[in-house]
Amino acid sequence: MERRSRGILLVAGSILFGIGVSVLFIALGGTIPRKDGSVVTLNDGQKLDVSPQMVSSWRAKERRLESAEAELARTRAEMAALESRLRELEAAADAGSDTAPKPPAEADIKPDADAAAVPEDPEAEKQRKLNELLDKLDWDKMTDAIHDWIKLNRDARKNGKQPVFDPALLMELSKINVSIAQIAELLGEENIWAVWDNELVLQRFLPAYLKGMGAELTDAQRGTLFEWMKAERAAETYAPPAETAAGPASFDRLISSAERELRFAEWLRSNLSASQYSSYSSAMDNDIFYGQELSSKTFKAATEEDATAALTQYWQGAYGADPTQATALGQVADQYVKDYYATTYSYSRLYGNDLPLHVSFELQVKLLKLQATAEAQCRSLFPDADPQQAPTIFKFE
Repeated sequence: MERRSRGILLVAGSILFGIGVSVLFIALGGTIPRKDGSVVTLNDGQKLDVSPQMVSSWRAKERRLESAEAELARTRAEMAALESRLRELEAAADAGSDTAPKPPAEADIKPDADAAAVPEDPEAEKQRKLNELLDKLDWDKMTDAIHDWIKLNRDARKNGKQPVFDPALLMELSKINVSIAQIAELLGEENIWAVWDNELVLQRFLPAYLKGMGAELTDAQRGTLFEWMKAERAAETYAPPAETAAGPASFDRLISSAERELRFAEWLRSNLSASQYSSYSSAMDNDIFYGQELSSKTFKAATEEDATAALTQYWQGAYGADPTQATALGQVADQYVKDYYATTYSYSRLYGNDLPLHVSFELQVKLLKLQATAEAQCRSLFPDADPQQAPTIFKFE
């Protein structure tokens, strides 16, 4: 559930960490030449004969650079104002305003036997400040930027290209990054992933996120979602994003994250209308691991026997197996490949090749668990293998 929220969300992670570098690249977009007749004089004094078309192209780049620099300056001013206002609010809350009326002297206070002293509640004060900060954010605008980022990445991946981001989008994502950092600081969290496990944050983010995918929630659906979120946290199977995102990926972390994503998809299927769920499914990537930095390996094989042989050879190289160990690896591969094909066949027989989103997630979780079991058997043959080594997700075609 929250993994897609990052942009990110994660926004909170891989979605946003490259923004600063991208903006810097735009700002350092090269030397802009000056035209002098039919000759262009570069900033370092060199002269080149160029065509009018080249000069026109340079001028267009110069105008785009100036526009990006102006937008960057405006964004910095807005962020500076936000940070200044936040510091003022924190100072007022901690020390009180200089213009606030002074409390009466202790001698002027008449004791009241029926009055009980009310101690300050630091947690309640933190919640008040958090609500104040969250209410200032434009969640619809934030989630629209995240959706644009996801769509550009998904389209580029389908076409085998690198995504191209508009400077305005990079600026908007930068603002999200700053906002998430401010929330994390207010919560006292060093790991920004923890922001996406805060109930108040999710109560604002998830409805806006779903709205951007064509699934705007009714008041009743919002209430049901918030109750489900509380029950989800209380369950023993729940693992917060901060935990599943920390450290290198492992099968245990991946399974926990994938199962959480599956539970959210199943809740949506049960509580959204048919049109809402259809819009959500169309906008959502059906890869349950989308947004995570994982490697994958696709084995193209005509038969199960070919797939087993290819996987055995792959494991031999990965583990540095000798001939005796290769035989044991082949036995593990044989059972895993049989289970893999049997599982995928059973789903295709029930649903065809176009699986509903929640069903696709369910299948991916089952296949992940099959691979985790097989990989654990392989590692048992190699005591020196790193149990926390980032896994490579297998697919067979």
